[in-house]
Amino acid sequence: MKTPVLALSLVLGLGVGVAAQPNVRPGTDVTNTLGSIGSPSPTSGGRFGTFPNGQQAWGVSTTSCNVGTVNVPWLRDMNHDHPMIGMWMYRLYNGRIEQISLFTGVKHGFTSTNSPGCGSCPGGSGSMLVRGCTDTYGASLNYSHSWMAPPSEIDPWTGLWTSRGSHFDRGYPPVAPPGDTDNVRSPINFPNNHPGYRNLVWDSELNVTGATFLVSAYYNVLGEPDANRENNFATQQFTASWSGTQWTFGGYSNHDQRPAIYRWPGATVSHATNANGADGRFYVAVRVTGPNNGMYHYEYAVFNRDN
Repeated sequence: MKTPVLALSLVLGLGVGVAAQPNVRPGTDVTNTLGSIGSPSPTSGGRFGTFPNGQQAWGVSTTSCNVGTVNVPWLRDMNHDHPMIGMWMYRLYNGRIEQISLFTGVKHGFTSTNSPGCGSCPGGSGSMLVRGCTDTYGASLNYSHSWMAPPSEIDPWTGLWTSRGSHFDRGYPPVAPPGDTDNVRSPINFPNNHPGYRNLVWDSELNVTGATFLVSAYYNVLGEPDANRENNFATQQFTASWSGTQWTFGGYSNHDQRPAIYRWPGATVSHATNANGADGRFYVAVRVTGPNNGMYHYEYAVFNRDN
């Protein structure tokens, strides 16, 4: 186990003299909490193609909680200062953990309800997630075309997103210049048969007898210190069954406030950033089995949190 982790550290440590994490906002600490990602979770969000060779769109409910010492900006539309939510599905099968969903979109947050549930919540303006308050997005909001956009537009390490020229600025169908770069939100009207930037999973990835399925969600918050980010995750187990028209999900259990990579049975997980904490964090898991005829078998999984 030590050899691959040290090798990773050497590779990630080659950069010299780079600066530490930029744009830190001390005291920022957002969790994905309340004992569950949400209920129900995940939820089907549309079908594309024909079973068993089609795709299922889906989303999860998420609840954020401000356990930090400062209020966190929770603005909307073309203001960059709001959280973004990533969502993934994983499968445990035959001793391996694999990501099975396509990471095609992230949810852009907007307007906190500042509800009770994680401390002494005084309420307050919806433009901030106030200390001790929660905010919940239902699954349908977390796969809504109105709030989904490509992950490639975001720097996950800093949490920065440039609104000018973004998907929200261009709209769909894309508006004509100069409206596509005027930093004003344009209409987004994907047709019913278009997945847009909803996250998808192939039928073949779910249609596996004996597999265990996990869903995970993560709040990416602008300027949140690296040390406070692991609790931005929530991961839970679920079951998947084909109803004849779409996949239905249930059996929600075993909530964990960590990345899904920790749920790989028998694996040891280590993680590190680049040199001097300059750019994001990788997690590396290794699972060793054997000996079998004097030989050990090594399986690895690498999870890129925000590098």
